[in-house]
Amino acid sequence: MKLETSKPTLTAYSSDGSIYSVAPHGVVFVRSIADITESINFARKNRLSITPRGAGTGLAGGAIGSGVILDFSNYKKVIEINQSDQYAIVEPGIIYDELNIVLHQYRLCFPPDPSSGDSCQIGGMIANNSSGPRSVKYGLTSDFVEELDVIQPNGKMVHLKKFPLDSSDLQKFFINNPEYKMIYNLISDNRDKILDRWPKLKKNSSGYNLKVVAEELGKGIFNLPALYVGSEGTLGIFMSAKLRLLPISGEILTARLYFKSLVKAGEAVREILAIGPSGLEIIDGSTLNLIGREKFHIPSDAAAVLIVEFDDNTDSKKLALSKISRKFGLITPIEFAHDISSTAELWRARKAIVPTLYRHHANRRPIPLIEDVSISPEKVPAFIEYVTSIFDSHQLTYGIFGHIGDGNLHIRPLFDMNDDNEFNLACNLYQKVYEHVIEIGGSTTAEHADGRLRASLVNKLYGKDVYKIFRKIKNILDPDNILNPDVIISDIPFTEGIDYKKLELYCAACGKCNGYCPAYDLFRREDFSPRGWLRIMHQSDEKRKELNKYLAFCLNCKNCATVCPAGVDIASEIIKFRAIKPSVTSRIVSAFADNES
Repeated sequence: MKLETSKPTLTAYSSDGSIYSVAPHGVVFVRSIADITESINFARKNRLSITPRGAGTGLAGGAIGSGVILDFSNYKKVIEINQSDQYAIVEPGIIYDELNIVLHQYRLCFPPDPSSGDSCQIGGMIANNSSGPRSVKYGLTSDFVEELDVIQPNGKMVHLKKFPLDSSDLQKFFINNPEYKMIYNLISDNRDKILDRWPKLKKNSSGYNLKVVAEELGKGIFNLPALYVGSEGTLGIFMSAKLRLLPISGEILTARLYFKSLVKAGEAVREILAIGPSGLEIIDGSTLNLIGREKFHIPSDAAAVLIVEFDDNTDSKKLALSKISRKFGLITPIEFAHDISSTAELWRARKAIVPTLYRHHANRRPIPLIEDVSISPEKVPAFIEYVTSIFDSHQLTYGIFGHIGDGNLHIRPLFDMNDDNEFNLACNLYQKVYEHVIEIGGSTTAEHADGRLRASLVNKLYGKDVYKIFRKIKNILDPDNILNPDVIISDIPFTEGIDYKKLELYCAACGKCNGYCPAYDLFRREDFSPRGWLRIMHQSDEKRKELNKYLAFCLNCKNCATVCPAGVDIASEIIKFRAIKPSVTSRIVSAFADNES
């Protein structure tokens, strides 16, 4: 184990894709099991916390902590692929898209499809119970995790799988691991209470994943991997995962439908779901105004757009969708696309929302506060009208979009969090909107997890009885609260630890640039990545000579600017940073960059 403690490294790892900043004590770049166990021993000896970290793309602050950060980016082997039984065993640091590229030659795929798939890691997906636009058909990460190898906070390694309740294997497992017998009894004794209190939704990644465990008990199975999926590194540290795979679909049909009202769009969703789409997205009219209707050839009177995708029986489903659409008086005929380029054109408006929001105002940013609610699909139109009426009353700019097929909405109002009035408004809307979500039977998070952002809401969402069960599980598996404290189980206000300086920048800190950077590809470290470089330039207060040891690896390839949702060019930022105390060369290059821009 080698603990990195340089100021630039700690600065880079004090942030993730969220609005928060927490400075760590040190960072360990995991390459072996010994690195993990030695880190645990070091942390326990020095009374420090342990925070496992994948790509740091999460929006809720689950990948940062004040103790030791375990970066799994180089722990990324594909251990086994079994084509006939359709499973893969992988280490947690492999990136989602990298895994699917490997699986493609076997005509298989790992179906959960997060929008950060080009940069997020499998371990982070398991930690957050991630999903994406195609979850309406394929479900969540938890639906595909078969087995897990985990290191507990005491350094003990344990293999977790789905045990039949009547098996001798389970009894042997309980003898060797009595803590899981306690958890079994706790969930079994409270099974009806858990299922009764759980939100009746297709997607929910808040709290511990007890609904799946409780349901599986009713089928005669103790599903231990499900307990850990969505636990955000608070119960154990993943070493490897056995993932269920599916065959690759050979066909794709995408359609875009324009509606005169949100109500009509909501009514259409019920019928569209009946014909089995693989994806179903919504964009509301106000958001269409924001991104520019003419730019994306969107009718001026469209109050909502649905984007529908099918990946099987496309001919018959095209006919079925056309038949359904006649009932709802669409503004224009359905736009269909069968090939990749035409499909990308239909998705352009959806993908333009976040970039537009980030560049819309000099000081206001689309702060991810209420950005991942989950409600019943039939309630989505009324909920959008409720939220937009509040936003409009405060004259806010915002984007509302999401996966209406399973009731998952992403809501991004713009705030200047460094302005006291806007900060207070953001806090008030956070409380008001989440309270309404809970009142109508929704969840505070569908796929992005609680982290630090929503931990204080978990008790309100589930009530004190189920929350006590969460606490008991945490205490059984992590009695010293070493693993990722202040995440999921916490009453710390969401405003604690907000990084106000970071929010002044255009950079969303989403981490997408990292997946396209040659330096990051080589080192797979946050301090050798575009996002990390921007942070250490602005926030490390380190001497330039020391920073240049990191910045020197930027090749000025412009990949970061090409893929950045906000259009931030880190390479140009580095050139300008060096030009503050310029050499002759840096002055010339900086002047050239200014002329080009």
